[in-house]
Amino acid sequence: MLSRGALLALFYVSGIAGLIYQVLWLRRLSLIFGVTVYAASTVLAAFMAGLAIGSALAGRVLKRGYSPLAAFGIAEVLVGVTGLVSPLLLDAASFLYAAVHHASPDSFGLLTVARLVSSFAILAVPTAMMGITLPLLSAAVSAPGRSNGTSIGLLYATNTLGAMTGTLLSGLMLIPAIGIQRSFLLAAILNVAVGSLALWMARGEQRQSSTPQSPIDPQSAIRNPHSTALAVVVAVSGFASLGLEIAWFRLMLQFVIATTAAFTAMLATVLGGIAIGGGIAAWLLRVPRDRVATLGIVQARAGVASAGSMSFLLWTVEQGWKTMGLKQTVLIAILPPAICMGIGLPLALGVAGRRRDGDREEDVARRVGSLYSLNVAGAIAGSLTAGFVLLPR
Repeated sequence: MLSRGALLALFYVSGIAGLIYQVLWLRRLSLIFGVTVYAASTVLAAFMAGLAIGSALAGRVLKRGYSPLAAFGIAEVLVGVTGLVSPLLLDAASFLYAAVHHASPDSFGLLTVARLVSSFAILAVPTAMMGITLPLLSAAVSAPGRSNGTSIGLLYATNTLGAMTGTLLSGLMLIPAIGIQRSFLLAAILNVAVGSLALWMARGEQRQSSTPQSPIDPQSAIRNPHSTALAVVVAVSGFASLGLEIAWFRLMLQFVIATTAAFTAMLATVLGGIAIGGGIAAWLLRVPRDRVATLGIVQARAGVASAGSMSFLLWTVEQGWKTMGLKQTVLIAILPPAICMGIGLPLALGVAGRRRDGDREEDVARRVGSLYSLNVAGAIAGSLTAGFVLLPR
């Protein structure tokens, strides 16, 4: 087995670079599209679409004979290269969008399509490579006859913790200190370094491919009687999570001034809560229990926490408590439900990632990637529905 600590360290740095990119892309695209909930929803949807495509491709990549760690290294290098080129594409998008806006300044539908197409064209390759990484590393830590859920939960939590770190670094330190262009360069260097280390580790990896394996049952991916339920749960929870994130950002503007620091604090709180939840999920997956029933309980608590936390914040304001500050607001209203939501996905991935008799690495990657892509697809729908339908109505 590969050193789990080394893989967690690589995935942590990968998470840092990924969110540096996301903050930079949102910052640059907001200058092109404007700072509106419609523009933010469209950019997030394009970003998530790339993640969904990448996660769904993981199993097919491993079928071509790559080791999971080598494929992860290649993906990280590609993220760095395409991320470094993205500022040039952003400049081109600015020119094209300005032309569309000049031709049809009052056409909401046309402008929305222009935002979505141009955002996806810029972000498709780097975000697809980001999306493929979790299923690949899930396959890398899998072993026959072992429950791999704890490792998958730790991977998810560590990557999200890196994402929180990247959010804070980019929003509070990097952009003010070194500017947007050098921040892009730093993120690219981190990705290439992670990819190069992963490829180096893959060369020395003691693979078991020469060991005879039991025949593969083509139905192994659907043996789990709860597979349909898990698919529905992760899709709907993804919808709710991103819908809530859009709603939170709109609601927080009633309590704090809309600044880069406020956006960074809200996003970091969401990611921090999800990282804590991922750690809790890793512990839950280690303890013998009915994991599907636990997943149902966690999802119900996420719903209660989402409504209860915001209601509690409003009640404290009515009572005259000093809770109108940025820190108090995000900790009361966002952190508790974010923790609950952070437990759900890695718990479901842990159930799907259990390596059964006859499974190969690509089977684990396919199941984890399929669930992850469903979660992201739900998140895309949640972002667009909240931004374009629910909030206006």
